[in-house]
Amino acid sequence: MWEIYEFSEKQKLIKIRRKLVRQNYSDLITNQNKTPTAAFIESYKYYNLLFPEISKSDISRRLSNILNST
Repeated sequence: MWEIYEFSEKQKLIKIRRKLVRQNYSDLITNQNKTPTAAFIESYKYYNLLFPEISKSDISRRLSNILNST
């Protein structure tokens, strides 16, 4: 039972982190007048901070998936 709880909590944290990445990207474009490319590059760095366990070679694909999902 404890394992299910831990998995559920981990999934909640992942969802929160993904939401933060999307919000950061949107903020960079909307409020800081960054181009989508510049916002993506900065979001890459932010994603790396929030998800250090992900290999750097996989960040671009995962970040794209997060930003393109609605």
